[in-house]
Amino acid sequence: MTGLVTSDELHPLTFAATSGAFDPFLGRCLPSLIAAAGLAEAGSEAIACHRRGGSGEAELLRRSLERMHPMVLSNGTVGQKQLEAVSAATTDASCSFLDALSVAAWGRVPCSGASR
Repeated sequence: MTGLVTSDELHPLTFAATSGAFDPFLGRCLPSLIAAAGLAEAGSEAIACHRRGGSGEAELLRRSLERMHPMVLSNGTVGQKQLEAVSAATTDASCSFLDALSVAAWGRVPCSGASR
C-alpha cells in the first residue's frame, strides 16, 4: 500500500492510495540490496519533498493518479470516494503532504586484486 501522508495528521483530508501497479517501497530497500550485492564504497541518500495542495507539483501528482483510476478501481483495493479524497487534497491549499521519497544508492564492484 502506498500512502500519501499529510504533514498535519489532524488535517481532515487524510488518505491512502493503493494500486499494485508498482512497489512504492523499493527505493527504501536499495541500501540493503547494494549491501547484499557485496558492492564496495556503498552509500545512499534519500530526499522527501514537502508539497502543498494547489501547487504545480500537487497538480502533476493529481493528474498522474487520475490516469491510474481505472486500474485502481478494477482491483478493488480503493473505492471512488477515496480517489476523490486524494484529488481534493491535491487541490486544497490548506493540505500539505510529503511527496514520494526519492532514494539514491551506489556502490562499485570490488577489485579482485589483480593488476590492470
